Amino acid sequence: MPSQIDEVLQRFDLYGLINPFARCLVCNGVLVPVGKADILDRLEPKTRLYYEDFHQCADCRRIYWEGSHMGNMRKRYPGFLVP
Repeated sequence: MPSQIDEVLQRFDLYGLINPFARCLVCNGVLVPVGKADILDRLEPKTRLYYEDFHQCADCRRIYWEGSHMGNMRKRYPGFLVP
């Protein structure tokens, strides 16, 4: 059974109009690419080791990377692009 969000996206054909991975989850600021070297001192050891691509909120400076949860999100919403 589809979730309520799936029903709304399908009913109003919104898939092409939204990009859920482009905004900060905390303050809704725009996420911009940031070099790993620029934030290295803010990363946990395993994050430093296993990930290379990062984005940072232009407003609150929170750091984002494509963790293991993104695979599940991509399967569920294959039309969405990751910034």
